Amino acid sequence: MPFILIWADEAKKDLKKLETHIAQRIFLKINDANATDSLLLEKMKGRTDYKYRVGDYRVFFSFKGNNTYLVVAIEKRENAYN
Repeated sequence: MPFILIWADEAKKDLKKLETHIAQRIFLKINDANATDSLLLEKMKGRTDYKYRVGDYRVFFSFKGNNTYLVVAIEKRENAYN
């Protein structure tokens, strides 16, 4: 069963800052994976957040309950863990 995904304003801003083809790739990859039940979120060590890898980018999620996740931020890998 697919997750319910809610995009936080900050995540929307992060997506808009990216080049169009990169933003489209990330958005489509998340939505396609979610629609096919293959969105495998990885729990971050020592935190309550989750991450999903799309190439050189990391998409961060927060679990809100009832199969609902908030897309919190999108960061390039080299800046994601600072």
